[in-house]
Amino acid sequence: MLKVISWNVNSVRARADSVAHVLSTHAPDLLGLQETKVVDELFPYEQFEGYHCFISGQPAYNGVAWITKQPVELVSDTLPGFAEQKRFIAVKMNDWTFVNVYVPNGGHEVGGEKYQYKLKWLEQLYQTLSKYDLSKLLVCGDFNIAPTDQDVYDPEVWQDCVLVTEQERQAWEKLKSLGLSDVYRTMHDDLPGYTWWDYRGFSFRRQRGLRIDHFLVSDSCMKDIDQINIDLETRSLNRPSDHAPVQVLIDGF
Repeated sequence: MLKVISWNVNSVRARADSVAHVLSTHAPDLLGLQETKVVDELFPYEQFEGYHCFISGQPAYNGVAWITKQPVELVSDTLPGFAEQKRFIAVKMNDWTFVNVYVPNGGHEVGGEKYQYKLKWLEQLYQTLSKYDLSKLLVCGDFNIAPTDQDVYDPEVWQDCVLVTEQERQAWEKLKSLGLSDVYRTMHDDLPGYTWWDYRGFSFRRQRGLRIDHFLVSDSCMKDIDQINIDLETRSLNRPSDHAPVQVLIDGF
């Protein structure tokens, strides 16, 4: 059984207590972090004693990492053509490729410069993944996309807003067309599965969330997924990230 956790940590150094909680509670085989917000040389390796750290960071913004119990092979720490922002890291273990992404937010203006950058980034992600072995591929991370209205606490409030627009959702569906399944929605078609809550307005307490942190896995491997869980306990700790960790268990390892 392989345990994989994906988590937008919203600053790995600021969440030391939450990181310790996740490691002690879950002991993941692979931990994919997004928004680490630290350059590689200042990454808090001491927090991950006994783990192997594969880092792609930058100061104050962005940054992704794979934290692994076993040695893995680094495939790439950059999305081709988008090296200026550290948002992509891929590793390989056994016959599997594990990709960790922090998709650009897209700004606040639909059609704006940041929104267009996001769509271009997603297209390049599609092109990059299409070159991988798609038979044993897992892609996880903060996609900054709520795929359907079911993934939004109030679709009317979010109508025509970034994260829920038709173009973003089309990009999501295009990724799935590579032969990838949305693990959570495949296993839980009747639950909202929120993974992010705004810090403002007591959103977590009021269950006003979005499902924007996802696991995609090769269609042929969905049968090997034992379960997927959203770690609401970690989100409820003091000074939490605004995202909850999401955990997948995979049979056959």
